[in-house]
Amino acid sequence: MNNLRNKAALSVLLMVSLGHLLNDMFQAVIPAIYPMIKESLGLSFMQIGAITLKPDYLFFPTASVGHRHLFLTEY
Repeated sequence: MNNLRNKAALSVLLMVSLGHLLNDMFQAVIPAIYPMIKESLGLSFMQIGAITLKPDYLFFPTASVGHRHLFLTEY
């Protein structure tokens, strides 16, 4: 039973770490390359803004669904 808890804790830690990595990537790395993306793909400022907002609209609804499921599940 203890081994199962360790595996569960490790998987949660890995998922949180991956989520943190993706969040940092979208907040720091992606905006830093916007000028290159805009020039190479011929995008407008509005399209660059859509790239900026899209991850938030995709992540937050799915995160809230998982959050509700986590706390509504009986142990």
